[in-house]
Amino acid sequence: MPSTSAPEPVHQASVSHFIIFNPTVQRAPPQTKDTSGKERDGDLEDDLKEASQILFYTSREGGKVSRDKMLRQFGLVKGLMGFTE
Repeated sequence: MPSTSAPEPVHQASVSHFIIFNPTVQRAPPQTKDTSGKERDGDLEDDLKEASQILFYTSREGGKVSRDKMLRQFGLVKGLMGFTE
């Protein structure tokens, strides 16, 4: 028996975030100690290296996007690019 319910509404495709990046950008070699003589965090250095490759970033969320979320979205894009090579 055919369904008499209303058809599902159609949603148009949209962009939630947009990134322009250059994977060839190289940051200066990381320093092992900061200005106070303490050891620098390796994860922070990795994050800074990734962030230096982002030339432009925008999102529907505006200025509310954390650096962590931006880097996760960027990592996903780089992973997809690596998968297609």
